[in-house]
Amino acid sequence: MDNKVIYTESVAEDCLELGNNLRADDVMECQAAGFTGMKALFNSFLHSKICFSAKVNGKTEAMFGLSTEGQPDGFGLIWFLGSDECFKHPISLVRDGRKVINTWLKDFKMLFNFVDERNTQHIAWLKHLGFTFSGYRYFNNYRFLLFFKILTILSNWLSPSPSIITSKNSQ
Repeated sequence: MDNKVIYTESVAEDCLELGNNLRADDVMECQAAGFTGMKALFNSFLHSKICFSAKVNGKTEAMFGLSTEGQPDGFGLIWFLGSDECFKHPISLVRDGRKVINTWLKDFKMLFNFVDERNTQHIAWLKHLGFTFSGYRYFNNYRFLLFFKILTILSNWLSPSPSIITSKNSQ
């Protein structure tokens, strides 16, 4: 098998395929926020302006997206949920993740969210992507760390826009 990571625009079936195969840390984080993994996937998918699936050998191994609902103009709430398989491709996760973030920063002043402080693998990945951590808040007695990345002049001309990273509304 090829094991190459392929990105597609997400469809509802991707939530079903990934929902029963989420990483234990992602399930733990979803539960700490008050959701099952499946509910978190569907809510994120339905409320995202942009949503993509990462597939390995044709199987959905991760989903990620950006929501603007309830956010100030220029702010994007980003999210990522995946299986254990997705972290077996660290080079793709970092390289492609940087391309996604830099592309999204062309349209948004700030990308942000909170991550369960126990989800150390996601925290390390977010640091590799250049996110800053500052502050925290509690969800159901679990501490979640604020992470964000702000538009800089450099992000406007770093890495070309891959065709996989376009909004649902731009097609």
